[in-house]
Amino acid sequence: MLKRNFYYSRTKYNNRFAKNDYSGFSSEKVDDKTLPDRIRKLFTLEETKDNQFLQSFLPSILEQFEKKGYLSQKQVDILEKNEKLFDPQNIESRRKELEEWAKEYDDEKREAARKVAEYYRNQYDRGEIQTFYYEKVATQILENPDYIPSRKQYEKMVNNKYAQQWLKNSSAKPKYSEGDWVELNASSNNYYNRNNFWKEIEVLKKAKTAVIVDVKKPRYNRAGATIYCLLPVGSSTIVELEERLLKKTRGI
Repeated sequence: MLKRNFYYSRTKYNNRFAKNDYSGFSSEKVDDKTLPDRIRKLFTLEETKDNQFLQSFLPSILEQFEKKGYLSQKQVDILEKNEKLFDPQNIESRRKELEEWAKEYDDEKREAARKVAEYYRNQYDRGEIQTFYYEKVATQILENPDYIPSRKQYEKMVNNKYAQQWLKNSSAKPKYSEGDWVELNASSNNYYNRNNFWKEIEVLKKAKTAVIVDVKKPRYNRAGATIYCLLPVGSSTIVELEERLLKKTRGI
């Protein structure tokens, strides 16, 4: 009898099946007499000892087989899937893939992953999104400099179109510099911009022009989102506006 790991409550155990599309076991019965030995072999592998799901699932189906003499086809499918997953040849193949990926994960990829992880976290912290996308991977990247996400995790998080757009927009060279004089451009008058930046726009509209006292990195994922801290003429209050709303003041 295998010692079952009761780490999972029954609800969590069932949810794990649902998550992996293992719910709704087939009524088809499989009475293959080699199943108990296969279950024991998989259970005792060094690679499965820390797998909480298998340490709970395998004793459960072994107990069922010993009592009833059969498993459902779906249960056998799960067993076979994990037998392939933990086959020594497949494990060695994955080990080599990890080594190759670790070599490919250079400083450029590491920095891209950090920027994207920071972007997702900042979006969530500001309340712009209700879900912290890729939270586990992003948190690891930000908190552990030596962490290397899997190739699949990296490609999914960094190579999607939104992340690529952010990397492009956030690395764009600022059009203006500290000390430059700027004023509002025509796009500052459209409804969206006046609705979202009306206080800043009104201040600068009244002052006509302002000097740039600081340049900040983009906050939002759009072109021309570099943030400029401006000191309007005749004012002691600093206002912040994005590059896309400004143009250089001529004659100064």
